[in-house]
Amino acid sequence: MTKNTIIKYFINKIKNMKIIPSALAFFCLTFSCLNVIAQDTYTLLEGKTAQERLDIQNEFNRGILIKAFTEVSSIINIEGMTVVDFGCGTSSAYPDIRSLIGPSGKYIGIDNSEKQIEFNKARFKDVNYIIGDEKEKTVQEVLASADIIYIRFVVMHQKNPKDFLQMIYSIAKPGAFIIIQEPESDEEKKKFTAAKYPFAIELCDFKTLIGKKRGLDYNFASQIKPYIKTLRPKKLIHNTEYTELPMPQAKAFLTKTFNEIHAKDPSVLSEELLARYINILSNLPEGENDKWRLDLMHTIIVQKS
Repeated sequence: MTKNTIIKYFINKIKNMKIIPSALAFFCLTFSCLNVIAQDTYTLLEGKTAQERLDIQNEFNRGILIKAFTEVSSIINIEGMTVVDFGCGTSSAYPDIRSLIGPSGKYIGIDNSEKQIEFNKARFKDVNYIIGDEKEKTVQEVLASADIIYIRFVVMHQKNPKDFLQMIYSIAKPGAFIIIQEPESDEEKKKFTAAKYPFAIELCDFKTLIGKKRGLDYNFASQIKPYIKTLRPKKLIHNTEYTELPMPQAKAFLTKTFNEIHAKDPSVLSEELLARYINILSNLPEGENDKWRLDLMHTIIVQKS
């Protein structure tokens, strides 16, 4: 439930009660706490602070995004379709999706962060945005209208990823496509790093470490296809691909990522660990020809029966 949904629930309860001032004060304090809890779902920072990092991330994932939509377009003409970007963040994927579905297509961004949505409205004035999650009726209605539901870097943040996937699949209309893109820190990435930069091998496990501290499985990506298969979709396509970044770009991206995680919650990434990670990055080479291998990206394309 989002903050607004929770608050509306309590307001309706209050309207039907005779409340003394002290109790009313307690409810007001509860609303304030819920405001913090409901918004504190991001591992990283939001809004303009996050824009540069997410734009970098989108740039090196553009090819993978375009390949996924092109794969769908080989099955059905996607021009003019309605695409719902679920967990849209700063909508960094919007320009590419817009070019793929054409001017007659419709893009709708959904995110559970009010800060992200308000930032997006100022950035892309011609886009429809909705604040909420998959449990809310309004969001479910929008998801049910989509021809394509696009989900990137969202499953990894779910406490119960299988329940989340099952709900999204059940909401999607028959024939709709669901494109899921999630990263995995696998053993091949570690071998690549160990061979080139053995002193930096620790950085390969940072995402797994952060996930454990938040009670999340940041390497769930490899389990998505087997689970989706149990839902008996009409089509199920699975592709994997590594992205290798020029070292200056990789270092800039990782530095921003580490600093944002620490700023958001120092208990998740301590000052000491942040300093160690930054020191490792500083010892990596600077050349454009030097490459840093990112996670293995899983793309799962599902067409509902």
